[in-house]
Amino acid sequence: MSAIYVCPKSQLPNAVRVVRPSHLISLLDPADEMPTPDEVSNISRSTASALTIACMLDEPGREAAIARLLRTRVPHAQPNRLLVAHADELLRRDGRMVDAIDAMGPATIVFEGVLFALPVPLTSPG
Repeated sequence: MSAIYVCPKSQLPNAVRVVRPSHLISLLDPADEMPTPDEVSNISRSTASALTIACMLDEPGREAAIARLLRTRVPHAQPNRLLVAHADELLRRDGRMVDAIDAMGPATIVFEGVLFALPVPLTSPG
């Protein structure tokens, strides 16, 4: 099963060695410099991006299940509501993505996040 991996910037070198991702997505401030590791071609530390990609790769109606799994895997996850709202509109999810993150409740406060995996899709093909 494929998965989306998310990690803090400080843990990227180790995550690349452990996970060996095929692609990276980075959501950084334009002033923040982050060299791309030689081992990969695109770095996602954003739980909003992970949620969006998982919803995009799964069938409509699974948004709440994806958000629940995200909360289970990552107690500190707090997806950016504005990014999720834009994705919800683009994916035509009729507010279900926003409702799903609202239902997640408050996140656990942490100093720094940890590497985690979100399997995609949650549903089986066919």
